[in-house]
Amino acid sequence: MSSFINAPITLTIGALAWAFANPGFAQIYRCKTSDGTVVQQMPCPAGQGEKLAVKPASGYSPAAAPSVPSTPQAAANTTAKAQAQGKVLENERIRREKWTEWYERTSAVTQIKQRCSMEQSVIRARMASSNNNLAGAMRDVSLTNELTAAAVRCDTRVREAEREVDEAAKVCAAIECINPHR
Repeated sequence: MSSFINAPITLTIGALAWAFANPGFAQIYRCKTSDGTVVQQMPCPAGQGEKLAVKPASGYSPAAAPSVPSTPQAAANTTAKAQAQGKVLENERIRREKWTEWYERTSAVTQIKQRCSMEQSVIRARMASSNNNLAGAMRDVSLTNELTAAAVRCDTRVREAEREVDEAAKVCAAIECINPHR
């Protein structure tokens, strides 16, 4: 039984010994000789080469670092291109936002008209239930005044909303708005 218990310890010690004996990467050296550059596993003579770190393939490749421009002019060109692309994207965003603004204002006009129609229908329904007497006649006059006031309020709201739609349409025409749903 004691050999069974000691087995994991023996395996662990064996695994550690193997790990230290076999490093995870090969030791490769690039040496300069009279024949040119030589790659070998033996260290180069002093001052004639460098050690290369070579790791086995792991199946994972880190993302390549972005290239750094080699000259100030190249850096300026890269910056100018990035700024130009940023301006293009910003312009497209604004054009989409303005189209959405125009569309929402157009929808608001339709909603205002629907609410006004419902409000006037309610008043007309109340007029239909008036009695055919003096009190009913007075009530009809009051409801007619209420209907007229509601129509004026609705007309004012619709005109204001349509003016906002026209302004948004002018902006869209000027900047060539983009429908974001296409």
